[in-house]
Amino acid sequence: MPSSRSVRTGDAWTSPEAALPAAPRPDAAPLPGAAPLQDAAPRPDAAPLQGNAHPGSGTLYERIHRSADFGTLRSRRRRFIVPATAFFLGWYFLYVLCAAFAPGFMSRRVYRWIDVGLVFGLLQFVTTFALTMVYAWWAGRRFDPLADGLREEWERQRRTRDAPT
Repeated sequence: MPSSRSVRTGDAWTSPEAALPAAPRPDAAPLPGAAPLQDAAPRPDAAPLQGNAHPGSGTLYERIHRSADFGTLRSRRRRFIVPATAFFLGWYFLYVLCAAFAPGFMSRRVYRWIDVGLVFGLLQFVTTFALTMVYAWWAGRRFDPLADGLREEWERQRRTRDAPT
């Protein structure tokens, strides 16, 4: 049975035995527009390192998780997701509450057989697609470049670690 800290043996993301050298190769070129990974302070609840891990490095996943770029990525995501979710849930519950407690308002005719309830219901779909498009645009500009930089840094460090010496 695998331990709680290791799901697949040898997987650099989940195994404490798979770690990177403490410092990246000095001849590696920095990513264009991306700052190199900078370790934040180690977590006080972090488990002791095992196997071939170097002191202060942790697994590759732990190093990236502690990096300033990863923190920035999570912060940017939260700054978009929380207000967008609050807006959508507020709009949805307004629709539900109006349908439940203001049937006279919801049944008011807008044009021929189209009433306010139908317009609100259709606008729920419009809102869903609009939020999806805005999120895709926002992610392409604000999340993806940073995530791509983290992925490239991870691949570079993994190649460095796995390179024959």
